[in-house]
Amino acid sequence: MMNKEEAEKVVKETIEYANQEIKKKKKRYLNFLVAILGVIALIVSAYFIVFVYETPVEYRNDMIKVNVPEDKGLDIKINLSNYKKTKATLVKIDENTYDLYINVTQTISTRIFDDNDETDNMLRAGNGIVVDFQSGLLQVYLPNGNPAENIMHIYYIDNLSNKTMTLDDKELINYENKILIWTRE
Repeated sequence: MMNKEEAEKVVKETIEYANQEIKKKKKRYLNFLVAILGVIALIVSAYFIVFVYETPVEYRNDMIKVNVPEDKGLDIKINLSNYKKTKATLVKIDENTYDLYINVTQTISTRIFDDNDETDNMLRAGNGIVVDFQSGLLQVYLPNGNPAENIMHIYYIDNLSNKTMTLDDKELINYENKILIWTRE
């Protein structure tokens, strides 16, 4: 039979052992939780980098060609095999004339998943609207009574993503990284 001191010693050792086991399990669960949260953060980051994050496309020769069809609208062909979308902004020059500012963005996914189909890579200005055919997005309404033939110049804006292309007319007119790609004759 154990005396009181031995019994207390056994109880104390049992409690210490149980506390050590609890600490080990807590540490294991904490490591597991940190690993799961890290994987989730990695997946979310990868999603944003691949599918959401927009990078502006730098202009190069013949990237955009403008054609004036018989209906006097504007066909603006974008010679990229794939892109995310085009942002088009009308800038009022005077009462009846406008300039069109264009910006094209891509994501890593559009570079990875290159489909080489350029059939819909076009903006169309006419019938009172500007539409991006590839994304199917309405870009801008042409002001009432001012059809596409009132667009006098088309500029390409470098170094601005669509998310940051929120400059007002005066800022766009004074923006330095723009390239004149078409002027009405």
